[in-house]
Parts: sequence; structure tokens; C-alpha cells
Amino acid sequence: MTVLAKFLELGLKPEPSNPWTSNDWASNISTVPRTPDPFGYLGLFKPPRDEDSEIYRNREDRQEIFARRFLDAVEAGVDMAKKEGGAAGRAAAVLDQALRDGMGDYERALRVDDDEGMWTGYIL
Repeated sequence: MTVLAKFLELGLKPEPSNPWTSNDWASNISTVPRTPDPFGYLGLFKPPRDEDSEIYRNREDRQEIFARRFLDAVEAGVDMAKKEGGAAGRAAAVLDQALRDGMGDYERALRVDDDEGMWTGYIL
């Protein structure tokens, strides 16, 4: 549990923000993007996401996948380990703190490629 706590702590920590200057607006428009797929978050020209084999570049994507697939099971396991006490309880407390820090500001938002029920009733 301690290793999982460290893994979540590193994966869900906020990225350091760079201070914005007035020249950033012009340079962002006039330079070539540094990422291989700068508008990939729109999901316009790629197949649906394969959550098992994709690397997620930003914190919000990692939070969303973790919340959708693993959060309920991990929280249930943490609660059981806390009740057990001992070394497992202490490790569960560390994991619980990592979850609260990493997922504290997470809120579920509808993504463009999250089409569960989006096209119901439309003939494509």
C-alpha cells in the first residue's frame, strides 16, 4: 500500500505552473506546438481511447481514468485496512492522504470523446 501511495502521489500531484507573460500570447500563436498531438484532447481524428495502453500526459486525464476505474475499489480497501489497524492501517492512512491530496480537486466533466449516451436518438 505504501508503494501504491507513492505511485499515486507522484502521478496525481499538480504540475508546476509557469508564470504567464504578455509575450506568451503572441509566441503561442506564432510557434509550432511542442507536443506531437496538440489538439488531441478534442478527439477529432483518432479512434476512441484505449485506457489500458495509453499514456496520459496531464493530471486531469490521469485523475479521470483513476476515478472511473479504480477509485471505488481503492477507497473500499483503504477503509478495510484502516479498520484492521497495525502496519496495514498505517499504510492505509498514508494511502488515504495521497488520495485526498491527489483527487481533492477532481470533478467529473464531460469530455469530447466520452460519448456514453451522447448520440442516443440520432441516426448516424
